[in-house]
Amino acid sequence: MSLLTINKNAWIGCCLTMLFILFSIGPVHGANWGYITKNHQITDLFQNFKVLPDHTYYYSGPDARPFAIIGVQNQYTLRTSLWKPVELDSATLRKLVNFMNLDFSTLGQIEGYDIIGSAGEKLGVWYSMQEATTVKMLENNEVMIWTPDTQSPYNRLGRHLRRETGFSSGGSKPWLLKD
Repeated sequence: MSLLTINKNAWIGCCLTMLFILFSIGPVHGANWGYITKNHQITDLFQNFKVLPDHTYYYSGPDARPFAIIGVQNQYTLRTSLWKPVELDSATLRKLVNFMNLDFSTLGQIEGYDIIGSAGEKLGVWYSMQEATTVKMLENNEVMIWTPDTQSPYNRLGRHLRRETGFSSGGSKPWLLKD
């Protein structure tokens, strides 16, 4: 048996082992994770200040400069210490959306997204300039939705805040915009 045949067999064995690991472990780790997906109808809802019934609303960021607004269907409970609950009507939604447009519309599009659970079910809506977040399904219809990452170097919102305030992303967040 030549050295080339041995290396080829070792490479094939390694690939097969990796595939086995991915298929056996992957579904276990991904079972409770959701995501957001862009939906222009959600963008229109927010830009026309329409509040969805059967949703509980929250926002992230300072009161006068929210980074994101979410609506979670009432059959789910949001587990959070960072999202701020808000009693939303059309006038309050108009105020929050207008604050977002004043601060961040020059950086890019503020858009709407569906929040999707691990089984493909719709959990709620997301309105932000950030195009991705982490969604984790918990027991008893509880869900965790990460707030926008204003410190990421890949996030237009984070770059804007660092440029405006002069602070870098040193790992702590006490410098975020003050009310």
